[in-house]
Order: sequence, then structure tokens, then C-alpha cells
Amino acid sequence: MRNIIRIGVLSQPELPKQIEPMIETIFREQFRKLNSIIGAKNIATVSSVNCKVSELACICALEEGLNLELEPLDSNAVLDEEELEVRAKIHAVLEKQPQTTQLNESVSEAALIEFSDIIVLVCDRLDSNQMSRFDGIRELFLENDAKEAKMGRLIIDVSCPMRWASDADSEVYFDYLTRAAGQFDVSSEVEIPNQLIKQWKDTISAAPH
Repeated sequence: MRNIIRIGVLSQPELPKQIEPMIETIFREQFRKLNSIIGAKNIATVSSVNCKVSELACICALEEGLNLELEPLDSNAVLDEEELEVRAKIHAVLEKQPQTTQLNESVSEAALIEFSDIIVLVCDRLDSNQMSRFDGIRELFLENDAKEAKMGRLIIDVSCPMRWASDADSEVYFDYLTRAAGQFDVSSEVEIPNQLIKQWKDTISAAPH
């Protein structure tokens, strides 16, 4: 019996700079809420600094008291020298924090979908290519839940436009997607279902400490 709930983060590559504060706020609010429900020591965010959304997730997780399982820096990233230097500095600071565990290798998307209990998806719902990809991720993530009849899973589904416009603020929002084991209809929630919270707490309390 494990004693930690893992949060995975998957995102589209682009994030308009003007929208960064809103995405950061969502991460902070959600990590704070999960901390209050489960306890920070029982939660780990698995992420990297290889894109802006993942970087924000790492920083917010640590600042809200959660554990961080930090993936290696992507040495093959196509970035200019200044961007690479900034990313390397952020990674170096994160890996030195007491709540950080440095992973030896990057986690594949398939592996993240497999072992995460909660997954944060950040994509542009108006972009058909992005939606096609992320619809597949949603289906696979919740199918694993239903087939294996294990602890229920939660998607924090964040809508984020890829391009900034004067009305872009109204397009940044999130909802919770869940499915009870054995069911195939995805439900959209405004609050984390109590049944799912109970499963998390039961898992933590039953684990040896």
C-alpha cells in the first residue's frame, strides 16, 4: 500500500505570457486545496521545467508545501542560449529544495498517465489538433481507472488559449473530470467528489508510515 498521491502535468507547448499569472493562480489554488484535503507530505507533483506550464507547476507545488519529483532538464530543447541558461538556473534552485526528489530520467507521457492519481491537463479547447490529442489522454487516463478498478482518478482540466487576445481572460478556466470505476461516462464537476476524497484519505491512512 503506497502512501502518496501523485499529480502529473501535461500541457500544450505554448503559453502566452499575459496568461501565465492566471495559470499560476490555478496551480496555487488547486495545490492548496489538495494540501488541505490530504496533507502536503502525502502529495507529490511529478514535473519538469521543460515548458512554462510545467515550470509553474513545479514552483507552485513547492511553495504550497507539496513534494516535487523533478524530471531532468531536457538537453535537446530547441531554445536560445539565454532561455537555456534561465531554465538551468530554475532547475538548479528547485532540485536543492528539501521537498524535491531528483528523478534519474524523464517520465514518458504514457508512464505519467499510468501512475498518476491526479492529472492536470492544460490545452486550448478551441484548437482542434490540441483537443484531439488531449481527448485521447483524458480517455486513456480514465479508462485505466475503470479497467483496473483501483483508486479513482481526477483530471483537473484547464482551458488555456494559445494566443493572447483582449477577451482571452474569459477562456482561462478549469473543471474537474472524474469517473467512478466501471463506468464510461465522464462527469464534469465543480468540486472534487466526496467519494474520491474518501478514497484518497483511506489510501493514506491504511499505508504504513
